[in-house]
Amino acid sequence: MADHARGTDVAGQLDFWTSICRDVPLLPVDHATGARRATYGGTTSLTIDVPADETQALLTVVPKAYHSRINDALLAALAIALADWRAARGAPETVSLVYLEGHGRESIFPTVDRSRTVGWLTTMFPVRLDAGQVDLREALHGGPAAGVVLRRIKDHLREVPHGGIGWSLLRYLNPETVNILQSLPRASISFNYLGRFDERGAAGWRMAAEDAGSSIAAERERDHPIEVVSVIQGGTLLVEWRWWPDAHDRASIADLAELEAKGAAFATLMRPGFALMTAASRRRGQSNAG
Repeated sequence: MADHARGTDVAGQLDFWTSICRDVPLLPVDHATGARRATYGGTTSLTIDVPADETQALLTVVPKAYHSRINDALLAALAIALADWRAARGAPETVSLVYLEGHGRESIFPTVDRSRTVGWLTTMFPVRLDAGQVDLREALHGGPAAGVVLRRIKDHLREVPHGGIGWSLLRYLNPETVNILQSLPRASISFNYLGRFDERGAAGWRMAAEDAGSSIAAERERDHPIEVVSVIQGGTLLVEWRWWPDAHDRASIADLAELEAKGAAFATLMRPGFALMTAASRRRGQSNAG
C-alpha cells in the first residue's frame, strides 16, 4: 500500500486534493472556542426524519430523473442548507468543505478480492460542496434551482478519483505529500450515509433494538465539530446531527438540520411538467454539444 501511495497514479492526484481544500471559508460558529478541543464526551445530538413518501422518492424517482445516487441528493441538500444557513448569518459564500466517509472497499489493485473483507472499513476524504449562484429559496422549495445544484454536486462527486482513497494514501503513506495535505484547511463537517437497514437477509438477520452504547471513548478528540450521519430504517430517512455545544447552540444546529431535511425533499422536483422540462434541457444540451 505504501508503494502504491508513492506511485504516479496516486501522486498525480495531489493537485486535485489541494485545489479542493484551498480558499474555503470557515464555518460560522455561535461561540469562539479558542484553543479548547472538542471531545466525543461533550457531544450533543438531534435526529431529523424525512417522511416515508419523500424517502421513497429519493430512492427511486430522483435517481431515475437525474441518473444520480442517493448520496448525490443528500449532499446537494446539505450544500443548499449550508449556503442558506451561512447567508442568514451574514456570510454570503456558497462553498463549504465537508469530509465524506465512504465504504472503503475500493478496487485499487486488479488482484484485490473484496469478498474476503470483513468488518467496518472506511475512507475519509474532503469534498467541496458549492451550491453556486442559485435562488436558495427556490431550491429549498423544490424549484428548478434544486435540480441545478444536484447536477453540480453529482458532477463534482464523479470527479473524485477511486472513491477518494487517494486522499488518505497521500495524507498518511506518502512522505513527500504528508506535510502538504496536513497543512491544508480542515473541514468542520463530516457526512456519512450508512445505507438501508430495512431488509432482512435470507437468514433472517435484522438490527437489534437494544442500545449498543458508545462506540468511541469519551475523551477522544473530535475530528470535526459537526457530524451528519444518515441511514434509512423502516422506510424513513433518519439524519442524525452530532455537534460540540461549546461552538454551536442547539437552535443553530436545529435550524441547519431542518434546512437540510427540506432540501432533501427532492420529490417535489417531479411536479407535473418539470421532469419533461429537465429532459428537454438535457436533449438541447446534447444537441448543442453535437
